[in-house]
Amino acid sequence: MIVISNPFAFPILLIIWSIDAWLWMASLRIVLEKLNPNHQLTVSLGRLVDPLVKALGRLLSKCFKRELPEWLLWLITFFALVALRYILVSLIV
Repeated sequence: MIVISNPFAFPILLIIWSIDAWLWMASLRIVLEKLNPNHQLTVSLGRLVDPLVKALGRLLSKCFKRELPEWLLWLITFFALVALRYILVSLIV
């Protein structure tokens, strides 16, 4: 539980909650994709989660001569969001 003493930290807390929600949806999508890739929930979660990973892939493709594997893009995205969440929590606690 995050306890905030500054009422102006509420927008940062909303960003933290949205990062948590994205991480949960992405994790659920990865698990469901292994079980049943054509399920409606898997496809819907993919529409919500995949644009961030694809945007990262387009950004990094300008820096590298070849395409990065999809698992590496997911790994970079997860670690970047966890690091950002940690930094934001340390700002308000």
